[in-house]
Amino acid sequence: AKKAPKPWKPIARGRRVTLIALDGTSRRLQPRTAGIGRKIRARLALQCRRANNASVCATPFNASPTSVERFLRIRQRSVFCLEPPGYTRTPRSVLDSLLLGCIPVLFLGRREASAYLPQHLAPWIREAAVLIEPRRFLSHGFDLVAHLRAIPPAQVRSMQYLIGRYAHRLTYSRGRIPHSLDAVDILLQELVRRFHQRWQYGPMQWAAQQALSDAAAWWRSSILSRLG
Repeated sequence: AKKAPKPWKPIARGRRVTLIALDGTSRRLQPRTAGIGRKIRARLALQCRRANNASVCATPFNASPTSVERFLRIRQRSVFCLEPPGYTRTPRSVLDSLLLGCIPVLFLGRREASAYLPQHLAPWIREAAVLIEPRRFLSHGFDLVAHLRAIPPAQVRSMQYLIGRYAHRLTYSRGRIPHSLDAVDILLQELVRRFHQRWQYGPMQWAAQQALSDAAAWWRSSILSRLG
């Protein structure tokens, strides 16, 4: 049987029928992000209502049990996914968007974007996402829909290509991905790299590194066995 394509891979033209996907409200925000988060979310909701077209901006604001599944489907059919601040400046739904092949719209500067999960996302996330400074977005007259529509189709395809190429780095693979690293591999590599930085080689350090490598291999197999 033919394998289904990974959800983050670029799909045939016409499958992404919605320009923008927006989820979330201004409720239950963390105090440190509540002020800017509420302002951004309120402005986003207003601009989506003004668009008054489900093919331009899809906003499934409801609390039904099926709302999460419904919105994941909407993300998979949308070109851009809006990611306003929530519990943090970079909401965890960014990962959902990337794994569904939707270009995230982050209300961050390039430096802040580079600091988000740097081992897994840097440096490609800066070229695979739309970055908008919060002050610029909240300034008078900024039209987000017009801004996203003005992005050249070739640039959109380039961002989708990067997501399709690198999004597997955010997954916990049950099997090995040829010539690729998943999230567990990257995490363990970073642990080994930091160990090398901290210690110089010697008999004791070599033994400690071997113990770390053995522990890392056991940890990976333990994680994947629980997933499977």
